[in-house]
Amino acid sequence: MAKVSCKLAVSLLLIVCGIQSSIAEKLTSSIVATVLRQSDKNVIFSPWLLTESLMHLHLAAGGKTAHEINKVLQLNGKLKSEIFANFSNYQESINISESQTLHMANRLFLASEINLSSKYLQQEKEIFPHSSQSVDFAKSSETIRIINNWIAEESNGTITKLVEQLDAKTKALSLSAIYFKGLWKYAFNRNNTKKSIFYIPQKTGEPRQIEVDMMFRRGLYRLDMIDKLDAMSLEIPYDSSQLSMVILLPKTVNGINKIISNLNQMDIDEISPKTNEMYVQVYLPKFHLDVELSLNEALKSLGLVEIFQNANFSAMTDSKVDLKVDKIFQKSIIEVDEEGSANVAPQDLGFSFLRFPIEIVIRIDHPFVFLIKDHDKIYLAGRVTME
Repeated sequence: MAKVSCKLAVSLLLIVCGIQSSIAEKLTSSIVATVLRQSDKNVIFSPWLLTESLMHLHLAAGGKTAHEINKVLQLNGKLKSEIFANFSNYQESINISESQTLHMANRLFLASEINLSSKYLQQEKEIFPHSSQSVDFAKSSETIRIINNWIAEESNGTITKLVEQLDAKTKALSLSAIYFKGLWKYAFNRNNTKKSIFYIPQKTGEPRQIEVDMMFRRGLYRLDMIDKLDAMSLEIPYDSSQLSMVILLPKTVNGINKIISNLNQMDIDEISPKTNEMYVQVYLPKFHLDVELSLNEALKSLGLVEIFQNANFSAMTDSKVDLKVDKIFQKSIIEVDEEGSANVAPQDLGFSFLRFPIEIVIRIDHPFVFLIKDHDKIYLAGRVTME
């Protein structure tokens, strides 16, 4: 049985801090929309890990730098003491079945010449599962080995390389990584997986066609039309009482950009289907995504600027050196295939057209958006173009 290995103790920031859920959801959807529009190829990242990265930097920040982070995270001018008050006693808590494989970790790597205050080190230890680590960026080979060994250990070997090269002048790197391979609550039958066409929109002319391994399953699912996105929302549960994949499939082959453009106008809760379960024939491509993202530009567009230029980290250090975050970087891997729980009886047997005269078919054969979520956290968000 696959095991959950997760050393991330901080739940989605805005929920832990007691901010109104509607604000939290709008912030999350805004971050998702901003990151997913970075590329028209496959994109995947963890809003959960990005939030913790920003929280870690917020602990270190002062002045305008702290103000910008406050604004991006929509903390509404709350004092640091108030923001972090609920973190001190927060235990490692991720409500995911042991049948899911989830590894994720986050760490701030700092140049060795930066002297960290004892107060900051104590606060960091109380709040976060991974303390900042001082490294010598001038010794690039050694530091690359330290970073890659760290993530290999944290991910149980599912991620072995996080960085390949470093700049000797680097002052701070915020690095995180996530690996996820889930078991569906109800498996897709491998015998039903067939080669099928996936349509990729082109700027001019007809969509390009590629061949993919298309899984098929007939069963009970929640399915809804989201008018604001001009898309169908399909929820496929994992073998967990909370965890599911929500797929946003545009009505048109080239409609994914409309989904992403309008996401920031919606609460995350609005995106999940609200209907009762109904019988659906689901065609879903198998896919494996392995994506590395620098999140600097996306965060700059949200208003986080000073931290990348001349950051105020006065809450972390009194070192008289020019400081900035050189990169906020994520590596994300997801595997989606037919595997499901062996402990749940098949659900898609024994019903006929006569019993269920209306049976909806949803064929996910063009670019779509997905979220891996539970009731209050988004672990992964992505756009899938199969390119």
